[in-house]
Amino acid sequence: MDINEILGLDKKAFDINYNDYQNWKCITPLQAKEAIKEIVKETLRMAAEDAKVVKSYNKWTFSEDYEVDKDSITNVINKIKF
Repeated sequence: MDINEILGLDKKAFDINYNDYQNWKCITPLQAKEAIKEIVKETLRMAAEDAKVVKSYNKWTFSEDYEVDKDSITNVINKIKF
C-alpha cells in the first residue's frame, strides 16, 4: 500500500501536474477523512490476508489451542510505503 498514492501524491501525478503541486498547500478535512478510511481499510484487509493460525499445546488443559500469530499481522506495517 502506498500512502502517497492514496493521497494523490504519486510520482506520475506529480510530474504531470508539477505547477499545480507548487500551489497545493493542504487537503480538506473531508479528503483527510477519506484517505484515513482508505488506509485503515486496506491495512485491515492486508492484515487479514497475511494472518496465520498457529497451533499450540496448552500444558494446563492438555489440549491443543489455535491462535493467530500476532507477528504475521503486525508485519503488515512493513508493507506500507510512505
